[in-house]
Amino acid sequence: MCGILAILGSSEPAPKLRKKALSLSARIRHRGPDWNGVFASEDSILTHERLAIVDLENGAQPLLNEDESIALTVNGEIYNHKALRDIYLSSGKHTFKTNSDCEPILHAYEDKGDDFVDSLSGDFAFVLYDSKSKSYLAARDPIGVVPLYIGWAKDGSTWFASEMKALKDDCIKFQSFPPGHYYSSKTKEFIRYYNPKWFDQHIPAHTSEAEVLPLIRESFEKAVVARMMCDVPYGVLLSGGLDSSLVASIAARHAEKRTEDSEQSRAWWPRLHSFCIGLRDAPDLKAAREVADYLGTVHHEFYFTVQEGIDALTDVIRSLETYDVTTIRASTPMYFLARRIKAMGVKMVLSGEGSDEVFGGYLYFHNAPDAAEFHQECCRRIKALHSFDCLRANKSTAAWGVEVRVPFLDRNFLDVAMDVDPVHKICKDADGKSRIEKYVLRKAFDVKQGEKPYLPDSVLWRQKEQFSDGVGYSWIGGLKDYTEAEISDEDFAKREILFPDDTPATKEAFYYRRIFESLFPGKECRETVAHWIPTWGASQDPSGRAQSLPNLGKTNYIYVLIMYSIQNVTTSSSSSSSTTTTTTTMLNLSDYERMRIASKLGDTETLGSILSQFCQDSACQKYEQQQQQEEEQQFCLCKYNFLNQRDQDGMTFLHLASLNHYTKSIELLVEHGSNINIVNNDGQTSLHMICNYQFNLCGEENLSLVQYIVNHGVDTNVEDYFGHTAAYYASLNGRFLIVRWLLEYELQMDELVRQSSNSTVESSLPSSSSSTTNNNNNNILSKSLLSNSNTSLLNRNNSTRHQQQQTGSYCRNYQLVYQPLKYIISIAYPLIEIICCMPIMDDHNSTSTLSRSTNSRPITTVMTPNTRTSLLRDFSS
Repeated sequence: MCGILAILGSSEPAPKLRKKALSLSARIRHRGPDWNGVFASEDSILTHERLAIVDLENGAQPLLNEDESIALTVNGEIYNHKALRDIYLSSGKHTFKTNSDCEPILHAYEDKGDDFVDSLSGDFAFVLYDSKSKSYLAARDPIGVVPLYIGWAKDGSTWFASEMKALKDDCIKFQSFPPGHYYSSKTKEFIRYYNPKWFDQHIPAHTSEAEVLPLIRESFEKAVVARMMCDVPYGVLLSGGLDSSLVASIAARHAEKRTEDSEQSRAWWPRLHSFCIGLRDAPDLKAAREVADYLGTVHHEFYFTVQEGIDALTDVIRSLETYDVTTIRASTPMYFLARRIKAMGVKMVLSGEGSDEVFGGYLYFHNAPDAAEFHQECCRRIKALHSFDCLRANKSTAAWGVEVRVPFLDRNFLDVAMDVDPVHKICKDADGKSRIEKYVLRKAFDVKQGEKPYLPDSVLWRQKEQFSDGVGYSWIGGLKDYTEAEISDEDFAKREILFPDDTPATKEAFYYRRIFESLFPGKECRETVAHWIPTWGASQDPSGRAQSLPNLGKTNYIYVLIMYSIQNVTTSSSSSSSTTTTTTTMLNLSDYERMRIASKLGDTETLGSILSQFCQDSACQKYEQQQQQEEEQQFCLCKYNFLNQRDQDGMTFLHLASLNHYTKSIELLVEHGSNINIVNNDGQTSLHMICNYQFNLCGEENLSLVQYIVNHGVDTNVEDYFGHTAAYYASLNGRFLIVRWLLEYELQMDELVRQSSNSTVESSLPSSSSSTTNNNNNNILSKSLLSNSNTSLLNRNNSTRHQQQQTGSYCRNYQLVYQPLKYIISIAYPLIEIICCMPIMDDHNSTSTLSRSTNSRPITTVMTPNTRTSLLRDFSS
């Protein structure tokens, strides 16, 4: 994307006007860092900050016609420029100076005047100045993919700019330029040139599913191919969800040939690059990896932390020019990703924005009363895109000089997709049964037997993640926790006084509003902001995940559509010493899906309802009694298999409940027989989930949850496939209370192993109320007898711990805690205090050692002042 500025009809002297224009144009230079240009007349001036993507050598702007009487500054791309070029060349009246896709606009104006805009197919915002008639014309693309603002100054001049920051200080009035309109100095009014039938919420006529599926597929594929027009390295934004994956799949099919010459020659960059970002726990990362492997793209995976996101909020709001909560949440990861993409030399990316609006993909669309309401809501959402997803995608990437292209908003594709009978889009089938959102789009790319699939079924039928959630479940929670602490109750109580217009309802909204007002003060700036709120939502939180699904019976609560290929479900039963795998037929798919989403959302009512009714038939009851007699189990085998089912990521209900620390759900699942030591595909137990997958876990409640899981038998020494224990992740994220408790627990378990071979087993497990560590080496914690359950746990782990002691590696968690501290020294000192106060007993003497590496000298952990000083010095160095 580029940056444009136009000041028309100014009364300022030309030299002063030129200096002002150049100064203001520099405010949007991030949009086009490659080159800048100026066209000036006696009372008007056009500037252009160029991001060179097409015709790198000759495409500099402003563009001029043959006699240089008409000047044009454009931000965007015209995808049908070749057809237009052929038309005007064949007329014999025009010649072209460049290969720029924007130059046909000049000749279209010369031939048709102001009425040519509807002939353009592309994403654009432009200003054209005719020096002969001293008139001008400005226009914006049909949906508003490209931003544009219009303003009026005191001297009567009219201003246009790509971003508000370029005109807010000089215009007494300004606003967002409405999409699908043009504004002419001849009429001085906005004229809507884009008038499709759906724009007035016209309900399409009935068509069969068989008729619409090929039209959707063909038109969307054309839209993607058209946007591959590019003379520079490009890529795709890939979250692993349906929309971005379809874009990537189609682009991958056409990447080897140049679309600019109808795929007659080899592409300049034939390998397609894909990009994804998230927190370390992000579901998008794994899903994107799966899609990239399937498509064969050169995949790039980046990470950010919650703290980095918080640190960037001011810059993000400055770039976005909004304080809408949903937009800021979703834009911050994209802002980081664009920076990494630009650093790799990529200037253009394809993205999947718009699909949720066109096909009703947000979860709240499940609440649509009927097909007509569903379609009308889609129409409203598309018309509002310029204030939300388009703004986010464009400004968060343009902040680093990257252009984003969105094929789902191609006008020809919209003509097809919005003419589909909404009965094919709604989240109910012909029998009224619930089905996954965007069903008709998924079905359109579900190829017949023998055809090359666009995507694997696990992706094609994957449940949508809201982008704010897809980058990591702790992202939104982290923002809420931070702003809750940052905004005092006293300040928040004054919100109606501080912000009488559009008063923020939450501390998070208050925080964003305060930043916005410091950057963009005044009523005019504030009135350019809109808010994303679901129409049928049951929550004040605008995030998609906060919207509840309707109670449509046992087939609802679909977290993922059951993959058609599922015949059997793998159920794993693992303990600290062994893992066995059993294959069994899933008893009730709808119950499974309800349980899965209820576990993820902490819905204990649904969990309890399903679990209480699960084994009511006589056969199950009889089997349960048999199992109780033979194996002293408190649940029947079928319930056990059901509870410990793993999804495609190896996640059980207990893993999902542990992701967001739903204490009651975890207790309910454990009490009903969930295997607490089952690991997911990354080798992680529920304890790993608790220690790693949330933002602020240093509080008492979460420590109690760790204690609950450990006291019910989880193996604290389990290493995942990256070689890390739960204690490692707790230390890496600065969760000092949890780390201290786990280390104390490990220390006492090791001591009890030694004592158990010669004497009665005694121990004292760390208490949740323990907030300090006793420095007395002979008094770790007050002694108390082990409970029966803890005695069993000890006995199960005895052999493993003895083996660890024999090899000198039984203090594994200490080593794993130590390693990440070298890299997070800024938050390490409280944890160093914990370790310094921790006596570690050796089998043969009273001290043990903790080494940083095989080449480093051992660090003695006897708790003396000299030892503590030495250890702190080693960490600091």
